[in-house]
Amino acid sequence: MAEDDVPIDSLSEWSNWTPVYAALSEEGLPVRPGDRFAFEFTTTMSDDGVHPDYALSGELHRDSGPAVPLRWDSAHHPDGFRESFFHRWMFPEA
Repeated sequence: MAEDDVPIDSLSEWSNWTPVYAALSEEGLPVRPGDRFAFEFTTTMSDDGVHPDYALSGELHRDSGPAVPLRWDSAHHPDGFRESFFHRWMFPEA
């Protein structure tokens, strides 16, 4: 999208832009007003040389206490079925 375009809201209007859920923590992270997330979103070429792999890396910065490091990866060709905690939860007995 261009910087001056109208933002796309794929939750309330038809679009080919799909919202993505990135499971950053198995047990969840409590957040409070004033906490901030700082992320770098990267794409790299998958092992097939055609499709992208995605990753988020960053930190949850709290008003009090140390920053919490966070990481999420989504490979186009992952190493195995049900490898992440999120996919084990989604497919418990597959």
